[in-house]
Amino acid sequence: EQMVPSVRSCLEYRHAYVRKYAILAVYSIYKVSAHLIPDACEIIDSFLIAETDPICKRNAFLGLAELDRESALNYLQENITSIETLDSLLQDAFIEFIRRDAIRTPTLKPQYVDLLKDLLGATTSNEVVFEAAMALTVLTNDPVVLVEVATKLIDLAVKVSDNNVKLIVLQRIEDIHTRNPGSLEELTLDILRALGAQDLDVRAKALDISLELVTSRNVDDVVKLLKKELQITVDNAHNDDKSLEYRQLLIKSIHRIAIKFVEVAADVVSLLLDFISDLSSTAASGVISFAKQVVEKYPQLREEILQNLIATLAHL
Repeated sequence: EQMVPSVRSCLEYRHAYVRKYAILAVYSIYKVSAHLIPDACEIIDSFLIAETDPICKRNAFLGLAELDRESALNYLQENITSIETLDSLLQDAFIEFIRRDAIRTPTLKPQYVDLLKDLLGATTSNEVVFEAAMALTVLTNDPVVLVEVATKLIDLAVKVSDNNVKLIVLQRIEDIHTRNPGSLEELTLDILRALGAQDLDVRAKALDISLELVTSRNVDDVVKLLKKELQITVDNAHNDDKSLEYRQLLIKSIHRIAIKFVEVAADVVSLLLDFISDLSSTAASGVISFAKQVVEKYPQLREEILQNLIATLAHL
């Protein structure tokens, strides 16, 4: 009780560092003993209007959202038209409120989805992109929206430098595909842009997701891209362990595609045989085993593949 007057006065302290904790103290005191500060909601509401520091505003909105949903919703609605220009900290707080309130108030879900779409397209903050995308995956199963969300996440996975963040973002893309099979097929090649990362785990994740999305409509383009990546590993003057592991990963991925799509099987075997002289003994052995598997599974391709194999042996 003795602290309440000091907390109130600190709400107008000249340093934002003090104010950001003072507004949280108002919320905490009300939660513990509401009678000590019965006008907490009005205090926070007024503080939000007058405050300019982004962290202080974020803390105030989080407190208001917990104590007075209607006031928080009113504040959100008053700032909808300028939400793209608000600080990313406050945008994040808005997204969290929208995510929870849409579940409690389903009638507002369509408006919230539209708002999040606008925010997703306008923000330049990586964190806001991620949070808005995650909120949209919870609130809608609209394939058009999910493609838009996944496109933003792919851009994020390519742009950020932290490999752990890349993996988290790619996992979220995979989650979208798992919940909505077939919705991301058109983004297969875009996901493979993540192969530009140097981290093998990131590359493996991007390949795993993309191979789940390959269809007869895009298989040729995917094989061409993987062939290009394979050529890069062969041309690389520094054949270190990482490069060799990546080459093995590409060969396994191409193998998976050929087994699944007979229309490219012969071309894929021919492609790998072209590279066999540049591969390590382990990788070359894998290619031969792969060729054997294709010949056994697709008898109609035996003659063509055996001819390619004989032609390759002449150059080894």
